[in-house]
Amino acid sequence: MLTFKTNKEKLLDGRKIQTLRRHGCRTGERLHIWWRNPRHMHTLKGDKPFKIGVAKCIECFPIKIDADGNPKFVVEYPKFYAVVEYDLSEEQKEEIARLDGYDTWEELLQALKDLNRTYEGTWYVIRWSKIRREL
Repeated sequence: MLTFKTNKEKLLDGRKIQTLRRHGCRTGERLHIWWRNPRHMHTLKGDKPFKIGVAKCIECFPIKIDADGNPKFVVEYPKFYAVVEYDLSEEQKEEIARLDGYDTWEELLQALKDLNRTYEGTWYVIRWSKIRREL
């Protein structure tokens, strides 16, 4: 289950098709996408939680963000016990931000900091197919 409390309109109209989370998922996994967390329904004020729908994870990969907000792709080679990191280009950073519902990489970093107290560390970019609404 993925729950959200920002970018509601972009989730509903399909412009937001990814999220950054501390834990990844498997490609092909079913993702139940919710507006607000239904487990916290008794403490929430304002919008009530509701299920937006179900989507399939089409891509999940790790990135590492340093203290200055610079991201790197993380590629693991378990057979060789090696991890290699590659810098993301400006275009790749902006694409990640746009697919996550933000206009710039800096906006995405600020949202991560606001929601999680920090943007530093390893994050998993989770992308999904078109959300199928459930009635």
